[in-house]
Amino acid sequence: MYRTFLKDFKASQIEYSQYRTAIEKWKKETGKDRVAHGIRAKLAEKKQEIQNEQKNKQHNRSQNKDRGSKIGGQSWRNTLWEKMELVIL
Repeated sequence: MYRTFLKDFKASQIEYSQYRTAIEKWKKETGKDRVAHGIRAKLAEKKQEIQNEQKNKQHNRSQNKDRGSKIGGQSWRNTLWEKMELVIL
């Protein structure tokens, strides 16, 4: 029983060593790190996506505020409309 355990243990060590070697070879060839597939990695990725979306929303809000800037107490759209009415009349 002990011998079968040692035999299995040594086989698993060899397989793990081959796995680590394959990962190192892949890293050298591609220049990339392996992607974590765990729950925590997925949660961190989603959290980053949400933060990026919130930054984009805040940026868009500030751009929208600038569009209705005031010219002489009136919106530029209103003054443009009034000028067009004068030209038509």
